[in-house]
Amino acid sequence: MLKKLFLIITLFPILTGLSQTADSDSKNLLFGRLFVGIEPGVSWGIIDAPETAFNLSVRGAFEYHFAKWGKHTLGIKQFFGGGNLRHTFEDPINVDYESDQFFLGAGVMYSVSFTKAFAPYIMAGFNSFLINDKKGSYILNPVNLTTELGVKLIPVDGMAINLVSSLNYGKNVNFDLLIPGEQNNISYAAYFGISYGFNLLSNGNDNRTLTDENNFEGVTEPIPLPDSDGDGVPDIKDKCPNTPKFLAVDSLGCPLDTDSDGVPDYLDLCPNTPPNVAVDESGCLLDSDNDGVPDYLDECPNTPVDAVVDAYGCPIDSDNDGVPDYIDECPNSSPDAIVDSVGCEKTAAVEFDDVIRIVYFETDNIEFSKPSYQNVLEELKAMMLEKPNSEWRIAGHSDSFEATSLDKNIALARAQFIKNYFVNSGIDAKRFELFDMGAEYPVESNLTISGRAKNRRAIIIRIK
Repeated sequence: MLKKLFLIITLFPILTGLSQTADSDSKNLLFGRLFVGIEPGVSWGIIDAPETAFNLSVRGAFEYHFAKWGKHTLGIKQFFGGGNLRHTFEDPINVDYESDQFFLGAGVMYSVSFTKAFAPYIMAGFNSFLINDKKGSYILNPVNLTTELGVKLIPVDGMAINLVSSLNYGKNVNFDLLIPGEQNNISYAAYFGISYGFNLLSNGNDNRTLTDENNFEGVTEPIPLPDSDGDGVPDIKDKCPNTPKFLAVDSLGCPLDTDSDGVPDYLDLCPNTPPNVAVDESGCLLDSDNDGVPDYLDECPNTPVDAVVDAYGCPIDSDNDGVPDYIDECPNSSPDAIVDSVGCEKTAAVEFDDVIRIVYFETDNIEFSKPSYQNVLEELKAMMLEKPNSEWRIAGHSDSFEATSLDKNIALARAQFIKNYFVNSGIDAKRFELFDMGAEYPVESNLTISGRAKNRRAIIIRIK
């Protein structure tokens, strides 16, 4: 009678659990959790001894639920513990006997989460028993079959109450240590315990608590956040919410721009642009004057379209006469020649309708680079005296390496030096207008010595 009552009590929670229907759309409350628990209980055995009693038992257990489909979960369980086994022999001897049991086992679990706090399960596996008769005799039963039915009740998130009924079967196992195994030995156990589940799949801020009426209150699970443009970055983090589909994006949801030129890679026709340079809408270097030299390297940014330029974007002047090739009608002028506006040599009998002279200076100085430029000023002075109503423009230039003092600019100082020369020779100062051109209009690159020498100049032009 007691045996039947024991079986009914231990199997009752299992039978009632399996009878539940799945009316609600609940979430799986076991998946991804590692449960650690302790379970005290009682055991009873069918062994060689004819009479056995209910015995105390306690065990610890680890469970991990690693796979799921809907409400169904698959996991593994490891358990270990011990207890005692009390029994009475009437034949061949009349004696009460007690031995200790220690066991270790593992199995595979299948569970179903029916409601927000109710999950029955079944487990099957193997265990090993070590029996001690308290008199120095031991026996090891290495491989026994074990199965159990159980229910997990979860009153709060992560905490479980466990109701378990287990059965252990050992073929010809000598549980009693007195009578060799004449029959297969079976032991039953019922456990009531508590365990805590650690969520191994938690990923921080992307977890949300399920609190609506169709979900488990208090259970945290990853919920996919809205991603309107489907780029893999949730809308809440997406700084570029309308990204075209199938584009590679960064962590903020914006299209990748590998060279950081402001043009995304999928539109960038020049993907390896140097950093911090201006580009056009296609991601290519700007070349405002279309001379083939990008603006960030171009020292002469307003070159005419038909001009041939050097590596720095400045018009080439092959004969170094100060007149670039594209307007030079006399491209092979001698080095010391005085030329007009089209690069041809002038004589003292030059017509006054077209007079232009260029003189060159030393670095950071108003001294001529060649003594012969003194003769140029004398020639011009004669023209001015011959045409007393003529008017003149003097434009001073410098190279980009020359320093500027606090009280005057070197380019303007060169123009003033030439004007003073003529005024001191008796020419009216009102006949001159001066221009400070600075280093903004180089004729050659300022990165070379010869180029800077060509840029340190003054140009004298008759304007009337």
